[in-house]
Amino acid sequence: METNGNHIFRAGLKGRSTDFGPIRAAWAGLSDAQIADYEKALPAEWTDVASAAASATKLVRDARDNIDAVLEEVKRVLS
Repeated sequence: METNGNHIFRAGLKGRSTDFGPIRAAWAGLSDAQIADYEKALPAEWTDVASAAASATKLVRDARDNIDAVLEEVKRVLS
């Protein structure tokens, strides 16, 4: 996210005041079941993306479990 062009929201958020409270609440409110449902929603025919989907849902769980640290890093990068 630090390098311009590496994240779709960077340019629009850089240097702006942002209320991260609702973002934190939404991430913290994600249950393991909801996250698992994201992976299960992929079509069964997409067997070649199973590994990538598992990695992505792990990243989502890890971000949720460490949301305060994630948001501090986001704030640092966007300041």
